[in-house]
Amino acid sequence: NDTKNNRHNHHHRPTNPKKKLRIIAAKVELSDFTNSGVLDNESSVLKDLYTNMPEQMIPVYVDYVKTRTPSSENGSTTGAASSEKSTISAIIMELLAGEDMHHLRHRHSHTHRRLAISDAVYLCKDVILPLLREMHLCGVIHRDVKPSNCVRTGTTPTDRNFKVVDFGLSKSFIVPEGDKTADKKHPWKPKSTAGGRYYFRKERPDAEFRGTSMYASLRVHQLRDYARRDDIWGLMYVFCDLVSGGLPWMEYAATRKRAECQKMKEWIQGESSLSAQEEEDGSESPPAGRRLHIEELLKGAEYHKSNHRYQKAKNDLANSSRSPAEHKLPPVAEPLAMSKDSNKIQALTNAFVHLAALDYADSPDYDLIEQSLNQFQQPPSPNSTYYGNVDNDIPCINWQQPTPDEVNKRRWERKMGKVKEEDTISSYENVISLVFDDDDAIECNDPLKEDILNDAENENELLEKSNTLRLPLNLQLRLAQVEYNSLNHKTIPPHLALRDWMELAVVLAYIPWDSKKYERAGNRKKGTLYQRESYARILEQCLKGGEAFNMFQSRDCFYFPTDGYGGGEGDGGGLKSRKRRKISVVIKDDSISHPTKVRGDMMELSKVICMLRKNLDLEQNRTLAPPPAISW
Repeated sequence: NDTKNNRHNHHHRPTNPKKKLRIIAAKVELSDFTNSGVLDNESSVLKDLYTNMPEQMIPVYVDYVKTRTPSSENGSTTGAASSEKSTISAIIMELLAGEDMHHLRHRHSHTHRRLAISDAVYLCKDVILPLLREMHLCGVIHRDVKPSNCVRTGTTPTDRNFKVVDFGLSKSFIVPEGDKTADKKHPWKPKSTAGGRYYFRKERPDAEFRGTSMYASLRVHQLRDYARRDDIWGLMYVFCDLVSGGLPWMEYAATRKRAECQKMKEWIQGESSLSAQEEEDGSESPPAGRRLHIEELLKGAEYHKSNHRYQKAKNDLANSSRSPAEHKLPPVAEPLAMSKDSNKIQALTNAFVHLAALDYADSPDYDLIEQSLNQFQQPPSPNSTYYGNVDNDIPCINWQQPTPDEVNKRRWERKMGKVKEEDTISSYENVISLVFDDDDAIECNDPLKEDILNDAENENELLEKSNTLRLPLNLQLRLAQVEYNSLNHKTIPPHLALRDWMELAVVLAYIPWDSKKYERAGNRKKGTLYQRESYARILEQCLKGGEAFNMFQSRDCFYFPTDGYGGGEGDGGGLKSRKRRKISVVIKDDSISHPTKVRGDMMELSKVICMLRKNLDLEQNRTLAPPPAISW
C-alpha cells in the first residue's frame, strides 16, 4: 500500500524506512581526498532526490557525517600531530543487496556481451528511462548514465527492481529566482508550487567534459553544457551496447581516446565525415549533406573487433616494405542481422535525430524514446535484407543472482578455458571465425579483449575474493569489527571492544561450523578429521583481537567508572562504589532450536576463551586436507 501511495504522493511516507535498515552502506572519502568536499554535493543531491522521488527508485538516505581525525600517518594523537586535524566525510545510505546492471550483463553474456532484445528493452525502457525521467522532474541531471549506476534491490528472480546510484557528477539545472545564474527566459515548472519560482540555470558557452566516454553524448564531447537531452542520449548508447554487444568507438573508449570517440560519434550522427571509414563502406557523402550511419550502432562487437583487426593489419601493411601479395588480411565478421532491419534503424534514427535537435532548455520527448525502444520488439520489416533470425538465439537473463561460490567457480572455468570459443562465436551463423591459418598472415594484437571491453565502462573486474566472503554477512561484519578494534586498541574503550569481541566469539564457540559451506574444499563434510583451515584462521584472528586488549582483564570492561576512581585498577574496596555493566549476547542460528542468551561476565568470558583455545588446538593438530583432484 505504501508503494502504491508513493506513486501519487512522493512526499507521503507513512513508515520510516530508516528504521528497517540493519545493514547500511557508507561511501567514504579516500585519504587523498580528505577535506576536498567531494561528497558534499553528492550528499545534498541524494538527500533531495530521496525526499522527492518514489522510494522504489532511490536508495534510502540515512545521514551525512563528518569526523575529525588526527592527520598523523601512524594514528598517534600525541605531540604536535594531535593539533593537526582533518575531516573525513561519509554518506550513509541503504545497502542494495543486488548486483549492478553492468555485472548482471557481464555475468549473463560475458562471452558475447549481448542481451536478448526483450531484456535490453526492459532494462532501458522500464528501468533507466523512468529513473532519469523522475530525476529530471526534480530538476536534477545525472551526468554519468551507464549500466553500473543502476543497482538491483534484491537477488531473487522475482525482484527485478533497480535504483539509481552514484550522484558524484549530478547537478541541479534549476536555480531560485534570485540566483545570479537564473535564466529569466526559461522558467521552470516544478512538481510542487511551494518554495517560490525557479528558472533554468544559464547555459555555459564552454563546459568541461563530464561522464564516461563510452556513453557520453555527442554534445558533451563537443563541450556543450550538460542538459536533460544528454542523459537520454547516453541511455540510447547504453541500449545499443546492451542489445548489440558493443559500440563502434569502444576501443577508443577503452584506451581513453576521447577525441577519437567524438569523431566516430559525429560520423555516425552525420555531422562529419570519416573518409577512410566511408571508403571501406563503399559510400560517399552526398553533396547536399552527410547521411547518418545509425546502423553502425547495431553491427555488434564481433564486427567492430574484426574490423579493428582488419584496419590495423591494413595500416601495418601500408607501412611495411613487403608487397601486398605476401600478406593475407584478416577477415571482417558479418554484422548482426538487426543492423539490416529498416524498422529498427528507423526507430533509432527518430530518437537520435530528435535528441540532436534539442537545445539546452528543451525537454526530451520521453514518449518518443519509449516508442523507439518498443519498436525493437516488433518482427523484422518485410522489405529488410534480413538474412537470418539469429538475434533471437540469445537466452533471457537468469535473474537468480549467484552466490560467491558460484561466481568464483565461473571465473575459474573461464580462466581454465572451460568456456569454449565455439560455444559463443561459432554458434551464430552470421559470424566468421577469426582464425589465422596462414603463417604469413599479419598478426595484430586485439585491443578489444573482454577485460578491455569491461574497462571501457570504467569498471574493473573484481579481485579474487578471499574465503572470508563465504561467511554470512553478519559474521563478516563481526570479524571486521574485531580486527578494526585490535588495530585501534589505544583509542577504542575496552568495554565496547569486549562487546564486539563477544558477539564474534560466542558464535565461534557455540554454533557448529558448516565445513561444506565455509571451507575452500567443497567436498568436506561434518565429522571429517581434516583440518578446517578457514575455521582455524578465524579462531586465531578472534583470539588475536582479544589479546590486543589483554584478553579484557581490565575491570573497566565490567564496571562503570566513578568520580575519583582512577584507571580502573584500584583495590578491591573501590569496586563497591562502581556500578556493574550489563553485557549479554543473544545467539540465533538455525542449528539452535531456541535463541540462547550468553552473559558477558568474567565467568562466561573465561569459558569462551577456553573453548576458543581448545578448538584452535584441535584444528591445528588435525591433518591438512589433500588437494582436490585435477579437473582435466
